Amino acid sequence: EGFGYGIISLGIGTLYIQADNEYQRFYNQNNVIADNIISDVCRAGIVLGFEEGTMVHNNRIHSIEGSDDAAGIMAGGFGRSNFDGYNNTGLQIDGNEISGISADDMAFGIRVEQDRVAFDAPGGGQVYFPDSPEGTVVSNNVVWGISSNDGDAALSSIALFTRRDMSQPTMWDM
Repeated sequence: EGFGYGIISLGIGTLYIQADNEYQRFYNQNNVIADNIISDVCRAGIVLGFEEGTMVHNNRIHSIEGSDDAAGIMAGGFGRSNFDGYNNTGLQIDGNEISGISADDMAFGIRVEQDRVAFDAPGGGQVYFPDSPEGTVVSNNVVWGISSNDGDAALSSIALFTRRDMSQPTMWDM
């Protein structure tokens, strides 16, 4: 209670390994975030980035109030003009109860946004991450009470976004 975020799990991401002359994923693997009660935080109950095989289930998340945006669960995203954003693979978001999410601009029960990241390959061209299928499963969640004081706000119980064209801005740049 009373923080900006309830639980944050962020892996390192993609690193260039000079000895191997290649990029490799350094994602958190197989975490289980379960059976938590998260309330009265100001942006998100659970935030995930650079995760692989993480399970988020049976959590009770309520009373999240953000100034610009807020969500019960935020997975990936956060891309800006100077940062490509987070991505995840093999997430399972299941059996969570989310309510009372409010923000001035955008409010979500569950927001999954996959930002594809491009790196200059050592031999020329580019290497893209994630370099495996996304495999995110969102199921059996109960979401209600998504609101805003602004009539133009974007509200969604469950929103799935992807950014694969690197020349296009993310929703956060608009």
